[in-house]
Amino acid sequence: MVYKPNVPQSTDFISQSQIDFIDNFQTLSNIYGKPPSENENIGDHIPLDHPEEDERGNHKKTTFVEQGSDPTTGVNELGLYSKDNSGTTELYYRRQSDGTVSQITSAGGISVGGLVLRAAVLFDLEGTILEREEVNGEGDTIKVPLSFNVSSVTANQPPVNGRNIRADWTINFTTALPTANYMWIIQSFNDVNFSILTNRVVQVQPFNSATYASTVTANNFRAVGFNIASDSTTITPASPTIGRLDRIIFQAYTVA
Repeated sequence: MVYKPNVPQSTDFISQSQIDFIDNFQTLSNIYGKPPSENENIGDHIPLDHPEEDERGNHKKTTFVEQGSDPTTGVNELGLYSKDNSGTTELYYRRQSDGTVSQITSAGGISVGGLVLRAAVLFDLEGTILEREEVNGEGDTIKVPLSFNVSSVTANQPPVNGRNIRADWTINFTTALPTANYMWIIQSFNDVNFSILTNRVVQVQPFNSATYASTVTANNFRAVGFNIASDSTTITPASPTIGRLDRIIFQAYTVA
């Protein structure tokens, strides 16, 4: 069924125009929104015949078809659109009167101004990503990982002296970062009762590999934990004392 913009014609019979009108109305309804019995995620709008009158015609989402070039904008207008960027669809906006074009998204995140969070995760000694509880739309309690763009954390160091602890982890990114030259932050959360276990401070940092580039990459970040002597002058290769190091948080940022 195709929309017919040139109806009615002055020479049309009413019976013919009625059929054309009905077809046009049906076409508009199919384009604007799908019946509630179908997939609710199809189409950008709530159907015009939706049972809830106040919801009819409201937006569910907005679909932007990639533009081959930056669209023109007039006075007091702003253009919001999508465009291909090296094989990835990104969002852009253009200021009034064909003004400055700015990219809004990059690698799945907002990228206008300042620092952009590219990856983050909270994990324990075993490399297990911690979770929080949420209630979904159906009222069921679900577990949600405390992570962003991190698929897993691999514990590389085997147990030390039979203790079930780890000191070396690889943080794997779900989607590669746009650059390996990112700013990283890694921090440990320590046991408040550490004094009964050790008088040493626990530190986490990039893994001491032969080259920086093999530790900090666009695909992953390798971290290591150390015990630092009380005089802060000696770093031992042993793993953190069990119970002393509880959680590790990692974040990666790039400049927008």
